[in-house]
Amino acid sequence: LEPVVPIELLAPDGEPALVETADLAGSFATYQRLLAADGAAPASLEVLLGLEAAPAPSPASPPAPAEEPPVAIGELLYRGRAALARAAEIRGALRAALAGGATPAELRPLLDELLDLVDLALAGGT
Repeated sequence: LEPVVPIELLAPDGEPALVETADLAGSFATYQRLLAADGAAPASLEVLLGLEAAPAPSPASPPAPAEEPPVAIGELLYRGRAALARAAEIRGALRAALAGGATPAELRPLLDELLDLVDLALAGGT
């Protein structure tokens, strides 16, 4: 038989270390770090529901970043050869999805994008 060890000797020394991971415990660790760094008030269900007024922001909080001007949608779209190149990529993704037994619901976004790219390629441009 092994000797009995008092439980106090099995406990870790000091506060447990909070590790930031992708699970619930890690999210809590991140939340605690952000609270300490920002000096913000803890989250409140009453404030969220509008039952209480939100506390004034901490004076140590950095100012909000300046908002960048919006980008015209035309600048974000593929046109001409770029649309054809993207359509070729989508074609390869469609072939791979079909070979993998994808469902119609899984294929739909790829097909929609491919059809949109055809129109953009016909619209011309570089």
